[in-house]
Amino acid sequence: MNTEPMNQRLRQSRAMAGFKTARAAIREFGWPESTVYCHEGGNRGITKSAAEIYADAYNVSLEWLWLGTGNPSPQQRTVLVNTFDALSPARRKMLLDTAAMFLAHQGLDPSPEE
Repeated sequence: MNTEPMNQRLRQSRAMAGFKTARAAIREFGWPESTVYCHEGGNRGITKSAAEIYADAYNVSLEWLWLGTGNPSPQQRTVLVNTFDALSPARRKMLLDTAAMFLAHQGLDPSPEE
């Protein structure tokens, strides 16, 4: 189970959907500005019906967004791989080096599994 608060999963969902800012998503979907900012900021609870709207718009699993269980999206791996593939070789190396440093800092082995 994901122990992150729902508002953090909501922000993560938005970012995974390609919206760098809440404002960009608000413009795209025509949502009430104050509602989205309050939901993302954790200042207002998110109803299940609102979570369903966000999950559908951001193409994430309602189970993950609402309950924090399961995976964000069955297509998450595809999105990550496609995003990685779109990077220049220099940016790929920088991302991999950063990930390796992060894993090492967490006490995890950054070597790929065989």
